[in-house]
Amino acid sequence: MKNTKKIMLATLLIAIGYGELVAAHTQAGSIGRKKSKAGGTDIYEVTCSNAGDGTGEPEHLYVDVKDLRPRNPAQVSIQAVLPANGAATPVSIDAKDSDPFPSPGYTLVGGSGPYLMTVNKTRSRKAGAEVYLVEFHCQSAAGAHTGIDWVMKQNQ
Repeated sequence: MKNTKKIMLATLLIAIGYGELVAAHTQAGSIGRKKSKAGGTDIYEVTCSNAGDGTGEPEHLYVDVKDLRPRNPAQVSIQAVLPANGAATPVSIDAKDSDPFPSPGYTLVGGSGPYLMTVNKTRSRKAGAEVYLVEFHCQSAAGAHTGIDWVMKQNQ
């Protein structure tokens, strides 16, 4: 009986986690090397589109980043940029390493097409990589999730 309850609980937790992933897009990554203090930047190209499912045309891209373990004095930040005209969100820094809260979220209005998402790690006085989790969404003006595709362009 105890094993059945554990299996049911595990299945429920997986289902809840899966349901959250359906509504959100996340990308995990790391910047830096085990024996280096250097900073670096990962770059993703995100393409927002009309998914053709009735959610409408994309109006903006939303981004935030969470600095995960291991703890390192380096700061992790994110910024979204429109390559067509150079418009950008403010740099959003996750001020507290390894806590459950991401950096402040920002939106960049640019409609359909490509956006660049840059994730940065500052130089640190302690060697080691920084691990992060980015959350991002292409959304309509009404807040509905629209079509999205992404590819990593630079991995440092």
